[in-house]
Amino acid sequence: ALAFSLPVAGPVTVNVFDLNGRLVRRLVDGVQPAGRQSVTWDGRGDDGAAVANGLYFAQLVNDGRVVKRKLTILK
Repeated sequence: ALAFSLPVAGPVTVNVFDLNGRLVRRLVDGVQPAGRQSVTWDGRGDDGAAVANGLYFAQLVNDGRVVKRKLTILK
């Protein structure tokens, strides 16, 4: 799970990208409440197909701030 904390409620997007910068999956896109949040990625793309093994990046955008984290898929 990808955990994050918001000091105040506000719009949040959490996306997963491949190494080429292509959007693989949009996990969150909307207003989230203040406090600790968590979202789980099931290893599938927006099309519902399982993604290939490898390195991906999760990107959280909130209030003009961008945070990126590496994700590794191993099956």
